[in-house]
Amino acid sequence: HSFEEEMKRDGNIKILRIDENGQELSDKDAIIEMLFKPGISINGIEGGYYGKGSMTIIPKEIKANLDIRLPPFQSRSYVIEKYSNFLVKNFPMVEYEFEKGGYEAGKIPFSHPLAQTAYNIYKEFNKEVLVLPLLAGSAPFALYQKKLDIPFLVVGIGHSGRAHSPLEYAVIESKQPEVGGIIDFELYTAMLLNKLSRDLIT
Repeated sequence: HSFEEEMKRDGNIKILRIDENGQELSDKDAIIEMLFKPGISINGIEGGYYGKGSMTIIPKEIKANLDIRLPPFQSRSYVIEKYSNFLVKNFPMVEYEFEKGGYEAGKIPFSHPLAQTAYNIYKEFNKEVLVLPLLAGSAPFALYQKKLDIPFLVVGIGHSGRAHSPLEYAVIESKQPEVGGIIDFELYTAMLLNKLSRDLIT
């Protein structure tokens, strides 16, 4: 299965993403949007009447908590400036503030020895390998690169989905030969660490 098919199947959706005009993007363009452009998540919304029955009033204020995932080569200050300008231009009545902290994105090229070692070990399992240039999520990976000069990689064999949800799952033992389970993941991790440790010694 392609990455696009996996996304649709895991999310039980037919369309990955639409553009600003409400038109469906091609699978390729949708993946580019998801991986290479900032992503905004709405973590929570509060406002209005929560009691029993109906209430025929319009709430005077609604609060929301959002976070922004940065792609590589875009700084926190750059994205904050763009987002602030967008709000001022289109929603001048909205009050907002940005919390301190946050971090930028980080990655290593596929040609990096660490990535090549991880990829070559994949081949020994005879499984389908899906290589993504970026992860559509947030974690302080860049700090390892910028502060400690340590490369990083997100790898693993096996299938899982619906991360951080009540229905999050991971396959223990796959009935499909091309899909790995937790045992494959543990074996892969051991082989990768063994190979990397040998490379460090030599």
